[in-house]
Amino acid sequence: IGRPTITVALERSTRCVMGYHLSLAGHGVPAVFEALRHAFLPKTYLSDRYGDLHLSWPCFGWPERVVMDNGREFHADAVADALLNLGVGCEFSKSRSPNDKPFVERFLRTLNYSLIHKLRGTTLAKAHKRVGFKAEDDAVLTLEELDRIIHVWICNIYHLRPHQGLEHRAPINVWHDLAKINPPQLKMNAADIDIEFSELNQSSVQHYGIDLNTFVYRSDRLLTLKRLIPQKAKVTVKWPRNDVGHIWVWDMTVEEYFKVPNTNQEYAGLTQEQAKAARKAK
Repeated sequence: IGRPTITVALERSTRCVMGYHLSLAGHGVPAVFEALRHAFLPKTYLSDRYGDLHLSWPCFGWPERVVMDNGREFHADAVADALLNLGVGCEFSKSRSPNDKPFVERFLRTLNYSLIHKLRGTTLAKAHKRVGFKAEDDAVLTLEELDRIIHVWICNIYHLRPHQGLEHRAPINVWHDLAKINPPQLKMNAADIDIEFSELNQSSVQHYGIDLNTFVYRSDRLLTLKRLIPQKAKVTVKWPRNDVGHIWVWDMTVEEYFKVPNTNQEYAGLTQEQAKAARKAK
């Protein structure tokens, strides 16, 4: 039993939800990356994952800039580096100033009061309403089921109902009208986005490879790169928190990232937390 948190990306002019990430792990850099990735890319997974629901979610594309909250995860070097490499401007709202980002604040309130607090297992919005109330006793949803419910609510309710801030037009209708003038575009494929949306490190290359997060990463190309760079020089490393099976190392000689596998492939496909738990159990 856990309390899920949601990180949302909202498109300002249409109020459409571009993407979100739902997690039991709380807020953090991975949640920011997953929400942005969901926002940037087409929702092609809908037909496979929710084919029986016949959902339509056409919202995707490359933003000119992103206005973010002041949580420390948004100020992380990895987030700044990723957005810089993706050509997306980055702005921060003032601390304790919800009016700097009123649209997403209002959306989160609408989501909570129109949907979440009506579900069994809700922790409710106000502390005084929780007297004698135990949310754990009523918790009946898995994270996957909640994710499915939120998809239905966004696509079939929120996007379709009239919005007061849009002169009582539905957000999805405004999206379609503006998309005719400025069609959504992609500037990078999903694989390259995954590289950029990874944690950032500066690491030394040892004679046996790179030590990172208690794992060793090595490849022939990495050892060749070590011979080309000055002694004791560090290389830029992008490591995906959701898969400890590999990292990406920046090759400054050809200006590209290349993949370096974990020397212990039994942990491939595991998140950092899962790998640590598996190693401890072993």
